[in-house]
Parts: sequence; structure tokens; C-alpha cells
Amino acid sequence: MSGRDLSDNERLLAEFDVPDPDAWRQEVERLLKGAPFAKKMFTRTLEGIETGPMATSADTADLPWADHLPGQAPYLRGGEPAGGQPWLVAQELPLPTVEEFNAALRHDLARGQTAVHLVLDLACRHGFDPDQAPAGHVGRDGTSLASLADLERALDGVGTTSFPLLVRSGAAALPVAAVVAALVKRRGEYLGKTVQVIPHITNEIKSRVRMLTTEADSDADVAIIEIGGTIG
Repeated sequence: MSGRDLSDNERLLAEFDVPDPDAWRQEVERLLKGAPFAKKMFTRTLEGIETGPMATSADTADLPWADHLPGQAPYLRGGEPAGGQPWLVAQELPLPTVEEFNAALRHDLARGQTAVHLVLDLACRHGFDPDQAPAGHVGRDGTSLASLADLERALDGVGTTSFPLLVRSGAAALPVAAVVAALVKRRGEYLGKTVQVIPHITNEIKSRVRMLTTEADSDADVAIIEIGGTIG
């Protein structure tokens, strides 16, 4: 469709009259069959904000920040251009080898991806080394990772300071955290943020993880663990 204005004859559903808000409300009240319009058509969010059934330009006519952009004076929409912490673009790359993962990762980071999302294979997520895993588990549904050298190849050319690192590690959370810490220390880098998803984490693992992390969910079955700061 071109950017030109459509004439009345070209307008979608042109055979129907365009109702004004008053006519629309009358029709809604008729369909409500006596039920209060204000009770049925307005809802209140958990934050206490009342929302109506139909938004119009009148709802934003007097908003003081409507003509301003985030990160620009007078900063009515915040001091950051992204409006605060921007969303991460963290595409999963469940490729079986670290070389394939690294090639795909570097390709995607050069084209807009903003975080590293490493999904470990089924063998690693179940706590097995590749030479001990059941048949068919190595390289299945993720990347096979068994050593510091593997992680080094997986993140070759990718700085942990520049990109947040998300690792889906399963039962291998603690050894993976140790390998990540070793890699960062070897490189002399700063670990901005590492997140590991650990299904059915036990209380013992939680207590050990807290020694390495800045944040841990102590209640949920699926815990989010963040490792941050310099590695001493």
C-alpha cells in the first residue's frame, strides 16, 4: 500500500458510515442491556491505572511528555535513549560443536545480536562428560562443552566485557560457572553479566552458588544466577 491518502471510495469498508464516539457508546450501551457502562467497560490494573474500552487521541492530548524523546532534554521520558535497560537480543544457537557455535555467534553479533546465548547439549546439561554420556546425548539440542579450551573456542573473538553471557547449563551449573570464571581471569576481562538457568536446583547447590554470584532466586525451581564483577 502506498503512503498516499485513500479517497472515500477506496477506503476499506467504505460502504459503512464512520461512527462518532457518542454513536459508538450508544450502541455499546444498547448491547449491554442495562448493565452499567462504567462498571462493564472500564478495568483497573494492579497498579491502580484505570483503562477504558477504546483509546482515542484525546487520551494523550495533554500529556507533558508526548513531544519529547527518551534521553533528550528536558528528560521527561528518562535519561537513557533506550528508556532504561534495553532488551537483549539473545538468539539461541543450539549447534553441536563449539566451532559451529562460534561462527554463527560472530555472524549474528555483527548483525544486531546483543548477547551471547549458549545452550549446552543434553549430555552437559545432565552432568556428563562427552566420553561418559549416553549414546545420542552429545551435541543434542545444544553445544558440547567439556573444558576451558572448549569455552575458549566457543567465545573466540567475543569479549565477555562487551556482551552479556547467558548459559543454559542444567545440572552442570557449578562447573560451567568455574570454567567461565577461569576464562575471564585468563583473558583479564571484566565479566559484565552471566546468567545460568538451572532446573530443579537443590538447596546445597544454591548455597554454593551464592559464593560465586551476585544474585540468586532462593525459592523457585528454576533459578536465575547472575555472576558479575571482576574475577580475583
